[in-house]
Amino acid sequence: MPSTTTTTTPTNETTGGLVKPPPDVAVPKVPAGFVPSNAKDYRGFRPKSSELAVVPDVVLELAGFHNYQTVFGQTAPPVADVAQALDAASQWTSVLADSNDWHEYVHSQEGMAWKDALALVDRLKAPFELAVAHDPTLLSRFPGLARLLRAGKVIAKRASATKKRNAVTKAQLAAKAQASHVDPAAAPAAGATVHGA
Repeated sequence: MPSTTTTTTPTNETTGGLVKPPPDVAVPKVPAGFVPSNAKDYRGFRPKSSELAVVPDVVLELAGFHNYQTVFGQTAPPVADVAQALDAASQWTSVLADSNDWHEYVHSQEGMAWKDALALVDRLKAPFELAVAHDPTLLSRFPGLARLLRAGKVIAKRASATKKRNAVTKAQLAAKAQASHVDPAAAPAAGATVHGA
């Protein structure tokens, strides 16, 4: 069985706040060294809904199928292997369904939580800038808070610098292309006789 990791139990201060924290649950860890398989490798091997529905009954029936070998022959896979494979595959399907539901729930809750949290952060930005203008030491005293509240400014500044660099590069390329272009109408063709010389 894969090991599990448990989220930190929310404190009373956290649970009483505006943003609902995640529940105290154990989320399984992926086994060490796991490499995702290629979906193409099992394309066409997905069970139909009608097949999934009868798997529990089939597992029970196989357990009591005493003349299984006689009916299916000596080359048939062992009945225990068939029953175990169907049961395990069915369990993984159930886990997948529960995981998808959980993922949708977590994704939704995370989005709403950040929407509420960043709305509160936005309300701190203007007052912080005014405070920094009066006391610049706030930037060194609270560097993490400063980075959080000024993240938008840093990103915008970088985007502006990138845009300017791209514009300069584009202009340089255009000038280079124009300088290397020869207008056939402005220059005589090679080997043509110049009259009046």
